Amino acid sequence: MNLVDSHLSTSLLIWRRYAPCAPGIRLFAWARTLVFRFDRVLALVPRQGRIVDVGCGTGVFATLLALESAKREVRGYDLSHTVILAAQEASRDVGNVSFSTADIATVVATEPPPSVVTAIDLFHHLPPAQQVTMIAAIYRLLPTGGLFLLKDLESTPRWKRWANWWHDALVARGNPHIYVRSRRDYAELLTAAGFTVETIPLPQAYLAHVLYLCRKA
Repeated sequence: MNLVDSHLSTSLLIWRRYAPCAPGIRLFAWARTLVFRFDRVLALVPRQGRIVDVGCGTGVFATLLALESAKREVRGYDLSHTVILAAQEASRDVGNVSFSTADIATVVATEPPPSVVTAIDLFHHLPPAQQVTMIAAIYRLLPTGGLFLLKDLESTPRWKRWANWWHDALVARGNPHIYVRSRRDYAELLTAAGFTVETIPLPQAYLAHVLYLCRKA
């Protein structure tokens, strides 16, 4: 199935897949496709291999990865049991994806080495010290040549940073406790860990998205 050709088809697909879930969960999963172009990142992921998606949330990205290529084996993890149940329901007929409730520190410490690790909008929810620890742990987990796709928020322009904060505050129903780094900070952290890094801006609407395409040398 080719999902990359059309953003609209991806959005409709997610709306239909999450129909069995609670209305709030369905709306949230669908809204994710409006504020982020998943199709742009899907095109950068190898079409085969074992992929671990940490902080997968409702499983939108992991499910799309599995649907796009049957040669991918995708595993999604999140700390919230509620969103994992939704992800499992939405992907109930997709044989090459699975979801489990787990802390990401445990995942990267115990998972067999995958070919790709993805983290979509996870890192700004981690305190700065944990961000550093997780980057190092993911580097150790990946084999040589392995790929780490880190997509997160940008610290500039300032108005978008505040828009990001209010967006997350609305979703979190309060102070979202987000920790946003600059492109330079992330590039330096990732390079210091041993990755070669390509930075790809992915602006969308009022949000400032950045993708870090990181390869283990």
